[in-house]
Amino acid sequence: MTAIHPSILNCDIAHLADELDRVTGGAGTPGADGIHVDVMDNHFVPNLSWGLPVVEAVLAHPSLPVDAHLMIRDADRWAPTLRRGRLPDRHPPRRGHDSAGASGA
Repeated sequence: MTAIHPSILNCDIAHLADELDRVTGGAGTPGADGIHVDVMDNHFVPNLSWGLPVVEAVLAHPSLPVDAHLMIRDADRWAPTLRRGRLPDRHPPRRGHDSAGASGA
């Protein structure tokens, strides 16, 4: 079975809750199976994206399971904080990146 987890990387951050509502679908409307968050620190990778406050805002939204791709230095330092939200154990690193995620399963 294929699961759809759109990334918030391209969302309108000023309207994050509305964006999350839009991708989850309404009554009788198919929606996403989860939400994906890319966290980049401009050190581990040459890009900068959302930090912990945005991840916490996504986790607080009662929408869908959330998975996060941590492309940051010292991911082990931040993973416990993310797990307290709703992201359980870290997945093993893949392709040189550290990941944390929740499958919702």
